[in-house]
Amino acid sequence: AIRGVDMYKILKREVLVPNTVYLKVEAPEIARKAKPGQFVILRVDEVGERFPLSLSGWDKNEGTLEVLFLIMGRSTMKLSSLKEGDCIMDVVGPLGRPTEVESYGNAMCVCSTFGVGPTITLAKALKGRGNRVISVMEAKDETYLFWEDRLRSVSDETHVVLGDGSRGKHRQASQFVKEYLKSGNKLDRV
Repeated sequence: AIRGVDMYKILKREVLVPNTVYLKVEAPEIARKAKPGQFVILRVDEVGERFPLSLSGWDKNEGTLEVLFLIMGRSTMKLSSLKEGDCIMDVVGPLGRPTEVESYGNAMCVCSTFGVGPTITLAKALKGRGNRVISVMEAKDETYLFWEDRLRSVSDETHVVLGDGSRGKHRQASQFVKEYLKSGNKLDRV
């Protein structure tokens, strides 16, 4: 493909767990303005549909943004077939109202599978505002677990809940959160 003015080059592509793909894309304009909780809209090629993806990271200096996605339909299948060096035709963003990040005290971030990307950006911003960050990540089983180390690096406390029950008694993050609160832990924001 010829790289036009509106093309966004894929610098890194990785399949993290079954059906979940990570892309690092060259997009300096978007990376400069991105904030936690925002997303982009992509269109792979002229005949592709437009679809949203949450931002899983960005680097203002590098001019890059990161997305994680689950292969679910034609558009995400088409996006997943692109290789490093290939270009995405359209990337529009950052869109959406950024997540409110203040100094709350104890803040809990809860995510499941590919939601870990956007959660890491939020946890990092919350820590930056002086919050104590407790993170809870959920996955079906160890096979679908990734970036636990990244989440731990921006959290004061990290809990992993697996649907097969192999990491403790909880099978869902919501059960864990209820019990966490019941046992007297104080949270100012979830």
